[in-house]
Amino acid sequence: MTINGINKHPAAIAIMIIMFLSTGLAAENSESAKTIVYLPREITAANATLTMDDICIISGTNEPLISKIEAVTIGRGPVSKEALVIDRKTILSRLAACGINTSMVKLSGAREVAVRRNEKAIKPQTLIDTAEKFMKTDKAVPANILWQLAEKPKELIYAAGYEISITARLGKTPTTNLLVVEVVVLAGKDELAVSKVNFKPGYAIRKIIATKDIPAGGALTPSNVRFVETVTLSSTSQVENPFAMFTSKAVKKNAEVSPTILRHLKPKMVIRRNRPVVMKIEGGSYVIQMTVLALQDGKVGELIKVRNIDSKITIIARVKPDGSVEPAITAENN
Repeated sequence: MTINGINKHPAAIAIMIIMFLSTGLAAENSESAKTIVYLPREITAANATLTMDDICIISGTNEPLISKIEAVTIGRGPVSKEALVIDRKTILSRLAACGINTSMVKLSGAREVAVRRNEKAIKPQTLIDTAEKFMKTDKAVPANILWQLAEKPKELIYAAGYEISITARLGKTPTTNLLVVEVVVLAGKDELAVSKVNFKPGYAIRKIIATKDIPAGGALTPSNVRFVETVTLSSTSQVENPFAMFTSKAVKKNAEVSPTILRHLKPKMVIRRNRPVVMKIEGGSYVIQMTVLALQDGKVGELIKVRNIDSKITIIARVKPDGSVEPAITAENN
C-alpha cells in the first residue's frame, strides 16, 4: 500500500531514510574534502611578484593541490605606499588559468585583500644628521667652507625584514658649488636604499633681531635691536650701520628686521641760508678757523656755497657733523 506514492512498508521506509542520510553525508564529505583558501583583509608583502602563498592562508588534506595553489602567480607586488586590492573573482580566475579545478577550492575570509609593501622609512632629519656627521670626519670634505643644506631630503623607504646599518659616503658632485653626501641603508653588504643629501657653500651674515616692538618709522638703536651671527645660502648684502636707519614697517619683538624694510634716516638740517658758519681748514699739525656766510641750507655731508665775509670769495664747502664746514672746491670770486 502506498500513500502519495510512498510505500508504507517498514522496510521500504528504512531504506529511504538510509538513502537520505547517506546523500547528506556524501555532500558533507565533498565539502570537507575541498582545499580552503582564507583571505585576510590586509597583508604586507616584500616580493616584487605576488603568489597565492603571499596573499592568503591555504589549508586542506590534498597536499599536491595545496602546493600547486601556493605557486599560482597573482601579479606584480605593490610599490612604496601603494595598496593593491585583489578580490575573489581575480583569485578564482588565476586558479582556473593555471588549470586548477575551482570546484575543489573553497574561498573563505574577506571578500577582497589589500596588499601593501612591507617597508620602513628613515626620517629626513636622521638623513641630515648622518650626512653632517660624515662631513665633520671625512677628510675629503673641504673644511674651510661653511656648507649649508641645499634642500631637505625626502624620507628614505626601504624593504623591511632585515637587520640594517646606516652609513654615508661622498657622492658624485656635478659642480664645484655643490657637495653630495649619499646616506646608504645596508643589509650586511647589500644596499637596500640610498638617499642623496645636497649641501651648498654658505655665507656668514649678521641678522638684526628686534628686542622689543618697533613701530613703523621707528629708528634702530642699541636698545631695541641685537645682532645674531648665522650662515645662509644667500649672499645678499648686509646692513653695516643699522643705527643710521629706520623701519618702513612695524617689527614685533624677537622678529628679524629684514634689510628690505630699512630706510636711511634723513639727515637733519644743520646749516641755514644767510647765517654765519665756522669753516675749518685742518692740516697735519694745524687748524685754521674762519667765519663764512652760508649761501644755502645744508645737511651733514652735503656740498653748499659759502662766502668769505671779508674777501667776498664764494667757495664750495662740505657740511660736517659738528655743524662746521670744510673747503671742497674753490668756486668763484664776487
